[in-house]
Amino acid sequence: MWFILALSAGLLFAINKLIIRSSLSKNVNPLLFGAFHELLAGLLLLPIAIVQFTFPHSNESVIYLILGVIMIFLADLFSFLSLKNTEASLYQIVGQLRHGLVLLGAFLLFTEPITIIKVVSILLIMIGVAIALIEKSRIKITRGIIYAFLSTSSVAFGFLFIKKANVDFAPSFSGFVCLTVAGILMYIAYLTTRRHKAILLPHTDRKSIIITAAIFAVFEYCLFTALKVGDASRVTPVMQSSMVFTLIGGFLFLNERHRITQKIIGSIFIIVGIGMLYFI
Repeated sequence: MWFILALSAGLLFAINKLIIRSSLSKNVNPLLFGAFHELLAGLLLLPIAIVQFTFPHSNESVIYLILGVIMIFLADLFSFLSLKNTEASLYQIVGQLRHGLVLLGAFLLFTEPITIIKVVSILLIMIGVAIALIEKSRIKITRGIIYAFLSTSSVAFGFLFIKKANVDFAPSFSGFVCLTVAGILMYIAYLTTRRHKAILLPHTDRKSIIITAAIFAVFEYCLFTALKVGDASRVTPVMQSSMVFTLIGGFLFLNERHRITQKIIGSIFIIVGIGMLYFI
């Protein structure tokens, strides 16, 4: 069950980011877009969260939920900023680095074993990322890439904290809290960065917000459920099949073809690493 949920989450994540990338390529404020994207996604999960709500048996679960919410908010914030400044496919490739962080964190928090196969797999993924980023014999670090790295690090820790919280909380409730709080904090960030009007909904791309929010609500539910029933070090790499979907979608629909050969070669290394991490 966890494998199907993680694979579904990967596909939904890719579709979500491709649509967001298309919207943010226009003159749209990423913080305002992100705020209402998260809020709407959270509200869509609210009915399920109410039905499945259970009271926690320990304060530890509450603390981990709070930490997970903070990390996922930071991940979403940096994700929107990254997609405003770089290609969706490149953002997704950088995201593969989360495997190493989750592998180490899962060992420390859940005693999930670190094996030679897992280490080799992580190295292959990192090599693939390096190949994909090399431009003219050097890695080109841009603002979008830096945001992508920050998003990746935050989401890795967020996944681990949410898995700990889901010992007591239903995945739908964790998803509702994460999305709603992230949306509120992102809206506050939008208001404080510059002098903006306190509008209730962006004037443009309302259709995109509704579509992506609905997709993201289902993604969050699938991912958090997979994390609850499966190992974090196995769920995460399977979910990152979204990289393949994003690369294909970026090529076909967003005309993201710059250095496509390097991206494909790097992606092959990453896919081999993911396959070893899951199947061996």
